[in-house]
Amino acid sequence: MRQVILASHGKLAEGLLNSLRMIIGEELTQDVETYCLFPGENPNDFMNKLKERIATNPQMEFVILCDIKGGSVHTALSQLCVHHNVKVFSGMNMNLAMDILLSCPQVIDAQVKDSIVKNAQDGITFLAAGDLKAEEDDEF
Repeated sequence: MRQVILASHGKLAEGLLNSLRMIIGEELTQDVETYCLFPGENPNDFMNKLKERIATNPQMEFVILCDIKGGSVHTALSQLCVHHNVKVFSGMNMNLAMDILLSCPQVIDAQVKDSIVKNAQDGITFLAAGDLKAEEDDEF
């Protein structure tokens, strides 16, 4: 079994979950949780609560998607990687979340992790006015 947790500063995690539900449906996202850090809160409080769940559920894989690499949420939750059943990704985006929910096997190993990260990165593109014409010509 897998528990996916979207973690962010502010309401980004909640917004991403709402978008995921709109695109892939309620059924595939029913077990996804969010953690939103707000001013005055400490991410270590959430990390400590999650640590208890992880310790009592060693058969479950916990996949945590954080918004900013090196941010306070990512730094706190990365401490949970001392457990064999915890995986933490930073740079949370729609491609990353959808890949994990739709096409990822039940255990994320090194090879699967590399594929997930590459797919998330490949979803980031840039277009400007000059690029649009060239891209249209490529398709015909």
